[in-house]
Order: sequence, then C-alpha cells, then structure tokens
Amino acid sequence: MLKLKVDEEIELDFYTKENAKEVFRVVKENYDHLYQYSPWLDEGYSLKRAKDFAKICAKQFKEKISIPLCIKFKDEIVGGTGFNNFNWEYKTAEIGYWLAKKHNGKGIVTKSVQRQLDYAFDELKLNRIVLKCVPTNLKSRKIAESLGFTNEGIEREGGFHHGEFVDFVIYSMLKKEWVKKESGKWKVKN
Repeated sequence: MLKLKVDEEIELDFYTKENAKEVFRVVKENYDHLYQYSPWLDEGYSLKRAKDFAKICAKQFKEKISIPLCIKFKDEIVGGTGFNNFNWEYKTAEIGYWLAKKHNGKGIVTKSVQRQLDYAFDELKLNRIVLKCVPTNLKSRKIAESLGFTNEGIEREGGFHHGEFVDFVIYSMLKKEWVKKESGKWKVKN
C-alpha cells in the first residue's frame, strides 16, 4: 500500500486493519477535540467500526475512490488525512485531515498536506484539489490559507454534521498554482 515520507519525523501511511486499533485509540483520546468538526465521529464510534472502515478503505483504494492515510509523527499515529471524492474525468479530488490535540501547532498537518499536494499533482496527475471545512474551524482554514489555497466562498448547508446542516468554506488549489509556489516563490508558513 501507499506510504509517503514527509520529512525526518512525519510519514503518511495507508490506513489498514493492522493500524486500526492505534487509530481508534488516538480518536477516542481526542474525542471531544475532534467531534465538533468530524461528521464521521459519533457516540457509536468503536474499534469494530475502525476496523470495518479499514476494510472499506482497502476496497475504495483499489477502486480509485479514496486514499486514506494515517499521519505518523516520530513513528506514532497522531492523525489522519487523505483524498476522497475523486473525479478522474475532471482530474479533481477532495482532501481532508484530523490531528490529535497535543500535536496542534507543530506544522504536522501543513507539511503533510504539502506532501499530498505534490503527490496529487505529480503522481496522480490531478489538476484541482478541494478542501472543505466549516467556517468556525479556524485552524483548518489557517492551514488552507497558509498553503495558498484559494477561498472560493461558502457552500451553504453543504454538509450534514451531527444532525444538522452546516455550511462549508470551499478552498481549492490548482496544479498550475502549486507549480508556481513550488518553484521557489513560496514557502510553508508555520
């Protein structure tokens, strides 16, 4: 399966049934922190669901529907990221991520997303990556903005989150914009 080295401390590793137990532990330890912005997380989240999700991930990866990854910091799983909602005809996908609270502010997600963008544009030959987050998720918005994503506006009631409709701020990055940034005119702001 897929592994992407980010730097000496960070690696992105495919989400599997072998690491599902560790992912479950991190999610449970960070339940209150993650719940407010994670529609997939609810009171019924369990080790069985984490393992079942790993099976779904393997199938969706083979079918080129999603690429689920664990974020590892110093060989420990500290979060998750990945691509979903691929449209291979239009060469687009969405990116999402979550991180354990104690690892916020270290640039882990910013560097991980940067590496994923390189992979998306260079290896997958995509043209557009979309990042959606609720307007009050200021940390997620800061990451998108620090990486140079374009804020395209609000998708009104674009999501259903814990029993209610929520708006999304829509950000996008185009391949031609990323190439310009990577040519030395841009650096990640931590």
